[in-house]
Amino acid sequence: SERRLLRVLRRVAFIGVRDIASAEILERAGYPGVLVPAGDLAGLLPEALGEPVPPRRPRPTGRARLGVTLLGVDHEAADVDVRRREDALVEGVRALVRAEPVDVTVFVFNTHPVYGDERVSERLRAAVAGHCDVRVVTAR
Repeated sequence: SERRLLRVLRRVAFIGVRDIASAEILERAGYPGVLVPAGDLAGLLPEALGEPVPPRRPRPTGRARLGVTLLGVDHEAADVDVRRREDALVEGVRALVRAEPVDVTVFVFNTHPVYGDERVSERLRAAVAGHCDVRVVTAR
């Protein structure tokens, strides 16, 4: 599986990784492209594992698409601080889509029933629904 994934990743010129461990794995494997600390490689898993990837839908003319992933659990912050951060992020995205022609894709990489990101992601989806085209993409 790792070899198959690396074969796919070697064809990608630019990868944003969410942690140093991911960057080190790719560097040891001889990844030839540009590595930037940025995101989560889980979004590449379906294609890397040979699952069918649906064709891209054309983006509506004149509308940008914002990709968002939210952290569902933060073991280092107090619950009140986590909720305040979630509220600010959800309200910020909602204010953006109400003011600008922006659609939203919510990426849920962690679908663990207790420690996952689905609860906060659903809050974001519900907050922007009706204001823009909103899609939810999970690791499933």
